[in-house]
Formats: sequence, C-alpha cells, structure tokens
Amino acid sequence: MDSNLPVSGLLVLKTDRLLYQAGDTIKVTFENVSTELILLNRCRAALERADTAVGKLVFGNLSASPCRDVLEGLPAGHRLSGAFVLPHALNAGTYRIRLAAVFDSEQEPLPNSVTTTNSFQVGGR
Repeated sequence: MDSNLPVSGLLVLKTDRLLYQAGDTIKVTFENVSTELILLNRCRAALERADTAVGKLVFGNLSASPCRDVLEGLPAGHRLSGAFVLPHALNAGTYRIRLAAVFDSEQEPLPNSVTTTNSFQVGGR
C-alpha cells in the first residue's frame, strides 16, 4: 500500500511525497496518458483511507483554496499539478486522493482505478 508508483491507467495521479503530517500540503501531478482530452474537477478531490478493505471516504473536499466547481480540460499527453491541504485533525494511517474524471467525447467516467493517487502515509502529530 505504500508504493511510490502512480496508479496506472489513462489518467496518472501521483503525490510529491510518500509521508506527510496532518495539516501538510500535498502536491499532486495529473498526467493524461490517453489519446483524448480528459476533464477533471480538482474542486471535488476527496481523501480516503487506503488501509481498509474498502476505501473509506474521510473528507469530501480537499481544495487548498476556494475554486470554481467546473470541469477542467487536460489534453492528451499533458500534465498539470494541484495542491491539497490535509486536515489538521487527521489520524495517522495510509490514505489516497480520489477525484472524478471523464472523457470529453461521451462524458463517460474513467474507471475508479485510474482516478486515485498512489497511497501515502500520514504520521501522527
């Protein structure tokens, strides 16, 4: 679960580190490795526990600052980055970030396996 490898698929999400503390800012790189435009909404990024049998939603909105609730285009072969702030009252454990992403053409969701970051650890304060 603590692999530093990004989740493979059409949209690759990877954190800048593998170990954080509650309240830290996480930088995430989003890379479109498909051949189509992918739309994503960084305002709707969610934090989930990754060290449970089924991913458990912890916080529904990780935006570091207020942002517009819109889909953002990421062209094929391009990458962009974003920042998310971990809540201060976060328990130690293994987590990942999940967000919604869709193809532009049919507005069909990408498979869940390609919309989460690699797992990362949050230590206790």
